[in-house]
Amino acid sequence: MQDTGRATMLEILERQRSDYLREGEVPAAKRIDRLDRAIAVLVDHRQRLVDAMSEDFGHRSKHQSAFTDIAASIGPLKHARKRVVEWMKPERRKVDFPLNLLGAKARVEYQPLGVVGVISPWNFPVNLTFTPLAGILAAGNRCMIK
Repeated sequence: MQDTGRATMLEILERQRSDYLREGEVPAAKRIDRLDRAIAVLVDHRQRLVDAMSEDFGHRSKHQSAFTDIAASIGPLKHARKRVVEWMKPERRKVDFPLNLLGAKARVEYQPLGVVGVISPWNFPVNLTFTPLAGILAAGNRCMIK
């Protein structure tokens, strides 16, 4: 396993931030594309991921890894893909007195944070990386995974 030093991680983080700022607002189509590509990684590399987990654990069932890590990760990604347009819509909020008497309107507009980190634990490494990745990508963020 390759050790990623602090300097290397900071360099990657800065590149991610720079790309995020340069890109600007991420449209729904691009968010859906990123979710589709995450699903494709799991589908296309399923066997390699299962084999790597089996080797890493030394005793873990490949069927268990395929079910708990791979299949269980695809569901949240598909759910996010289905809901991303709905989640991007602004939400109307109630305006308190006296502003409501003056015709004021309020809404919440959801905006990405930028670069979000995921630190995945050892026990279900693929699932505990890709499940939070679904929400991160759907929100228009970039992700740094450790």
